[in-house]
Amino acid sequence: MLSFKFSLSGKLGLTTLSLGLVFFCTPMLAEPKPSATLEFNLADKHGAPDKQALSKFDCLEKIYAVTDIKNMPKGKHTIEYRWMNPHGETQETTRYNFHVKEATVTNLWSWLQLSRGRGAGLFQWLDPSTGLEEFIGEWRVEIFVNGKELQRATFEVNC
Repeated sequence: MLSFKFSLSGKLGLTTLSLGLVFFCTPMLAEPKPSATLEFNLADKHGAPDKQALSKFDCLEKIYAVTDIKNMPKGKHTIEYRWMNPHGETQETTRYNFHVKEATVTNLWSWLQLSRGRGAGLFQWLDPSTGLEEFIGEWRVEIFVNGKELQRATFEVNC
Protein backbone atom coordinates (compact mmCIF):
# COMPACT_ATOMS: atom_id res chain seq x y z
CA MET A 1 0.00 0.00 0.00
CA LEU A 2 1.26 3.43 -0.95
CA SER A 3 0.14 6.30 1.29
CA PHE A 4 0.30 10.07 0.95
CA LYS A 5 -0.43 12.62 3.70
CA PHE A 6 -1.27 16.23 3.08
CA SER A 7 -1.44 18.82 5.84
CA LEU A 8 -3.66 21.83 5.37
CA SER A 9 -3.76 24.73 7.72
CA GLY A 10 -6.40 27.34 7.69
CA LYS A 11 -9.00 29.00 9.81
CA LEU A 12 -10.20 25.70 11.15
CA GLY A 13 -6.78 24.66 12.29
CA LEU A 14 -4.52 21.96 11.12
CA THR A 15 -6.26 19.28 9.06
CA THR A 16 -4.55 16.17 7.82
CA LEU A 17 -5.82 14.39 4.74
CA SER A 18 -4.62 10.88 4.09
CA LEU A 19 -4.90 9.39 0.67
CA GLY A 20 -4.23 5.71 0.47
CA LEU A 21 -3.54 3.97 -2.82
CA VAL A 22 -3.41 0.26 -2.90
CA PHE A 23 -1.75 -1.50 -5.79
CA PHE A 24 -2.74 -5.09 -6.15
CA CYS A 25 -0.05 -7.14 -7.71
CA THR A 26 -1.85 -10.18 -8.91
CA PRO A 27 0.37 -12.61 -10.73
CA MET A 28 -1.00 -13.87 -13.99
CA LEU A 29 -2.23 -17.34 -13.33
CA ALA A 30 -0.33 -19.71 -15.57
CA GLU A 31 -2.28 -22.51 -17.12
CA PRO A 32 -1.35 -25.85 -15.59
CA LYS A 33 1.16 -27.78 -17.64
CA PRO A 34 -0.11 -30.85 -19.45
CA SER A 35 0.58 -34.11 -17.63
CA ALA A 36 0.03 -37.69 -18.70
CA THR A 37 -0.26 -41.22 -17.47
CA LEU A 38 0.99 -44.08 -19.60
CA GLU A 39 0.06 -47.72 -19.15
CA PHE A 40 0.18 -50.84 -21.27
CA ASN A 41 -2.75 -53.12 -22.03
CA LEU A 42 -3.96 -55.95 -24.21
CA ALA A 43 -7.06 -55.74 -26.42
CA ASP A 44 -10.58 -56.27 -25.12
CA LYS A 45 -13.15 -58.39 -26.98
CA HIS A 46 -13.87 -55.45 -29.33
CA GLY A 47 -10.22 -54.91 -30.28
CA ALA A 48 -9.78 -51.74 -28.22
CA PRO A 49 -7.37 -51.39 -25.28
CA ASP A 50 -8.50 -53.25 -22.17
CA LYS A 51 -8.73 -51.48 -18.81
CA GLN A 52 -6.25 -53.76 -17.02
CA ALA A 53 -2.73 -52.35 -16.97
CA LEU A 54 0.08 -54.86 -17.52
CA SER A 55 3.86 -54.72 -17.49
CA LYS A 56 4.76 -58.10 -19.08
CA PHE A 57 3.72 -59.39 -22.49
CA ASP A 58 4.21 -62.41 -24.69
CA CYS A 59 6.11 -61.94 -27.96
CA LEU A 60 3.01 -62.42 -30.12
CA GLU A 61 0.57 -60.18 -28.23
CA LYS A 62 -0.68 -56.88 -29.54
CA ILE A 63 0.53 -54.32 -26.99
CA TYR A 64 -1.36 -51.06 -26.44
CA ALA A 65 0.20 -47.92 -24.96
CA VAL A 66 -2.70 -45.98 -23.44
CA THR A 67 -2.30 -42.32 -22.50
CA ASP A 68 -4.53 -40.03 -20.46
CA ILE A 69 -3.48 -36.40 -20.87
CA LYS A 70 -4.70 -33.73 -18.43
CA ASN A 71 -4.55 -29.94 -18.76
CA MET A 72 -4.07 -29.96 -22.52
CA PRO A 73 -4.89 -26.52 -23.97
CA LYS A 74 -7.77 -26.32 -26.41
CA GLY A 75 -6.81 -26.60 -30.06
CA LYS A 76 -4.91 -28.82 -32.46
CA HIS A 77 -1.98 -30.90 -31.25
CA THR A 78 0.31 -33.69 -32.43
CA ILE A 79 1.18 -36.78 -30.42
CA GLU A 80 4.05 -39.12 -31.16
CA TYR A 81 4.64 -42.55 -29.60
CA ARG A 82 8.21 -43.85 -29.90
CA TRP A 83 8.50 -47.57 -29.26
CA MET A 84 12.12 -48.24 -28.19
CA ASN A 85 13.24 -51.88 -28.39
CA PRO A 86 15.49 -53.62 -25.82
CA HIS A 87 18.56 -52.45 -27.80
CA GLY A 88 17.60 -48.78 -27.30
CA GLU A 89 16.67 -48.30 -30.95
CA THR A 90 13.42 -46.88 -32.26
CA GLN A 91 11.42 -49.90 -33.41
CA GLU A 92 8.24 -48.07 -34.36
CA THR A 93 6.94 -44.50 -34.37
CA THR A 94 3.27 -43.57 -34.41
CA ARG A 95 2.34 -39.94 -34.98
CA TYR A 96 -1.08 -38.37 -35.41
CA ASN A 97 -2.97 -35.15 -34.84
CA PHE A 98 -5.72 -34.71 -32.29
CA HIS A 99 -8.00 -31.85 -31.29
CA VAL A 100 -8.92 -30.79 -27.77
CA LYS A 101 -12.33 -29.10 -27.57
CA GLU A 102 -12.66 -28.71 -23.82
CA ALA A 103 -10.51 -29.01 -20.72
CA THR A 104 -11.08 -32.65 -19.90
CA VAL A 105 -8.89 -35.73 -19.88
CA THR A 106 -7.82 -36.69 -23.38
CA ASN A 107 -7.50 -40.45 -23.91
CA LEU A 108 -5.22 -41.61 -26.75
CA TRP A 109 -3.49 -44.85 -27.61
CA SER A 110 -1.09 -46.58 -29.97
CA TRP A 111 -0.29 -50.25 -30.45
CA LEU A 112 2.58 -52.51 -31.42
CA GLN A 113 2.39 -56.00 -32.93
CA LEU A 114 5.68 -57.90 -33.16
CA SER A 115 6.19 -60.41 -35.94
CA ARG A 116 8.73 -63.08 -36.75
CA GLY A 117 11.30 -62.71 -39.49
CA ARG A 118 10.80 -64.55 -42.77
CA GLY A 119 11.07 -68.29 -42.49
CA ALA A 120 11.26 -68.26 -38.69
CA GLY A 121 7.71 -69.64 -38.38
CA LEU A 122 8.86 -73.04 -39.62
CA PHE A 123 10.73 -73.68 -36.38
CA GLN A 124 8.36 -72.06 -33.88
CA TRP A 125 6.99 -75.47 -32.87
CA LEU A 126 10.47 -76.28 -31.51
CA ASP A 127 11.01 -72.93 -29.81
CA PRO A 128 8.20 -70.34 -29.50
CA SER A 129 10.74 -67.49 -29.45
CA THR A 130 12.27 -68.44 -32.84
CA GLY A 131 12.51 -65.29 -34.94
CA LEU A 132 11.51 -63.08 -31.99
CA GLU A 133 14.72 -63.20 -29.95
CA GLU A 134 15.61 -59.58 -30.73
CA PHE A 135 12.33 -58.42 -29.15
CA ILE A 136 12.85 -60.12 -25.77
CA GLY A 137 13.65 -57.73 -22.94
CA GLU A 138 12.66 -54.34 -21.58
CA TRP A 139 10.94 -51.93 -23.95
CA ARG A 140 10.37 -48.20 -23.47
CA VAL A 141 7.68 -45.97 -24.90
CA GLU A 142 8.27 -42.24 -25.05
CA ILE A 143 5.38 -39.87 -25.68
CA PHE A 144 5.87 -36.46 -27.25
CA VAL A 145 3.13 -33.86 -27.60
CA ASN A 146 3.84 -30.97 -29.96
CA GLY A 147 7.49 -32.05 -30.03
CA LYS A 148 8.01 -32.03 -26.24
CA GLU A 149 8.43 -35.20 -24.21
CA LEU A 150 5.46 -35.63 -21.93
CA GLN A 151 5.84 -39.14 -20.49
CA ARG A 152 7.80 -42.39 -20.74
CA ALA A 153 7.30 -45.86 -19.31
CA THR A 154 8.68 -49.39 -19.72
CA PHE A 155 7.28 -52.88 -20.17
CA GLU A 156 8.79 -56.31 -20.68
CA VAL A 157 8.46 -58.79 -23.56
CA ASN A 158 9.18 -62.47 -23.02
CA CYS A 159 8.36 -65.56 -25.07
